[in-house]
Amino acid sequence: MLRCKDQIRLTLQELEVFRRDTGVMTPPATVQEYNQGIQDRADHLRQTVATPEAIFLAELIEADKVSVTGYENHTQEEEFYHDAP
Repeated sequence: MLRCKDQIRLTLQELEVFRRDTGVMTPPATVQEYNQGIQDRADHLRQTVATPEAIFLAELIEADKVSVTGYENHTQEEEFYHDAP
């Protein structure tokens, strides 16, 4: 995943996993869109399916959420080095 502040770009593999886990076909462009897709699917599993397996799967899916904090007080240079492999 490439990230610049709130904007994200997923690799093809990450996009495939996101689509499989959430059912959302449109690639998310922001951290909020990504996390909302995950949260919507987890809520659906908990409320509609509501089996122990579905609840466990919801927790696994939610573990893929991206943190939205931690970038507000960094310079652009710090963000570059933070995101570098």
